[in-house]
Amino acid sequence: MQISSAACWTALHFPFELSSAIWLDHTFPSLPFVALPLCHPQALHSWAMASVAGIDVILREANHDFSQTGLEFGPSTQVLPKGWTKAPGRRALHQDLIFEKDFAIKLRDGSTVWSDIFRPPSSKDEPTPAIIAWSPYGKQGNGGSSFQSLDRVPWRAGIPRDWTSDLEKFEAPDPAEWCPRGYAIVNIDPRGVGESDGDLVMLSTQEGRDGHDVIECIAGQSWCNGAVALAGNSWLGAAQWLIAAEQPPHLKAIAPWEGFSDLYREIIGRGGIPNPAFSELRSSGYVGKS
Repeated sequence: MQISSAACWTALHFPFELSSAIWLDHTFPSLPFVALPLCHPQALHSWAMASVAGIDVILREANHDFSQTGLEFGPSTQVLPKGWTKAPGRRALHQDLIFEKDFAIKLRDGSTVWSDIFRPPSSKDEPTPAIIAWSPYGKQGNGGSSFQSLDRVPWRAGIPRDWTSDLEKFEAPDPAEWCPRGYAIVNIDPRGVGESDGDLVMLSTQEGRDGHDVIECIAGQSWCNGAVALAGNSWLGAAQWLIAAEQPPHLKAIAPWEGFSDLYREIIGRGGIPNPAFSELRSSGYVGKS
């Protein structure tokens, strides 16, 4: 299941009586909580009510069609050799790369989230720093989403296919670029995404706490030198502020390339004008088991 800001504007699409409200767990300082009118829950076939930290919220069932990701679940470790390509026309690897697929990470409440880890072969003997990319967009390519892929953006936003390996998470560092520079790339499926346990809570303090636990787990791996950073764009940028606020001891740097700080004013209703289309597109596409 997942919590979605798109629910706030469902009332615009359904001619039902407005009889309840949704409280978003909106943790940015400029707008701690947002209450908006919503259709009666019985009118919403794919939504369910739940309580998060004593706040009534709406859950939307995740997309269960794992076939669209093109990925099969199964923990493994392999070496991708120099020259390897994920698909014709993609960027080839400039050196060997260690790929730890579906690496399990336990959170403080016992939940498990899954990650894909890419690291240089030298990390077996010389521990390396790690860069974590945090978002619900899949651990590589479009592995956690039915829509987050440059191939679905007009003209691929000007980025040729052979510039990226497709091992990267959407809007995140490409392992083909960063591993040869001496970094490990760790791509996370947060709660509620892919095979990870629980519910996806959109940009909340829960993500901050989970991010803290993931950073400390990665810092303790034998191949990591204890230095961990966060990097990425959009959701990947905004999540960094929530995670950094938890002050994980091994977080050395954040690099939010671009991100919003006010979910309501910058996404849901810019200038006071409701924008349901983007939130609906985003919330309807996440692939998860719950």
